Amino acid sequence: MSENPDKPIPREFDSEYEERPFQCCSRCGEKLSTFDNFQINKAFRNGECVFEYAFCSQCRDALLEEFSEESKANLERHQRENMRNVSGTGECCFCGTSREKTPMRDFTMTALCRGTSLLDSIMICGKCQEGMQELLSQHTKDVRRRFFESLPGIPPDWEPEPITEESPNLKAAITKSGLPRIKPELVSL
Repeated sequence: MSENPDKPIPREFDSEYEERPFQCCSRCGEKLSTFDNFQINKAFRNGECVFEYAFCSQCRDALLEEFSEESKANLERHQRENMRNVSGTGECCFCGTSREKTPMRDFTMTALCRGTSLLDSIMICGKCQEGMQELLSQHTKDVRRRFFESLPGIPPDWEPEPITEESPNLKAAITKSGLPRIKPELVSL
């Protein structure tokens, strides 16, 4: 990834609930500007944003540390074998389905940010997202369920996609947790 500090975070990653850019971590409540990097996730069903959250790097790593080793290995293998080297939210990073050419109503977008700059982003279509759920152990599914239950507005039947990442710019935050490194430049839960 070639980091472009001049590329602003696109409005599509603004909080729909607050109608402005994310300001605080959805897990710990700290200001995102105090962290080296942060991640924004937004999930859509039937074309509507059904949930959104922003994570500081510490909260992202803490949650991923709770995943089972089996799930981490399954996700790492799947992503290494299937993730395409694409960025942006125009097409699924696994199957290549285009949001523009194929009316896509179920998908998840993730952005990796620093300050007010976008470092990278991806989109995963609903079909690929569902397939990734099969790779998770029951323990990891329970960890994720408890996390999503703690966020306001999450539909009870929602099963978001897991993604992990590798980024030279985030090496310190990722290395200390021993998490799998999959796609350079991006993390999503």
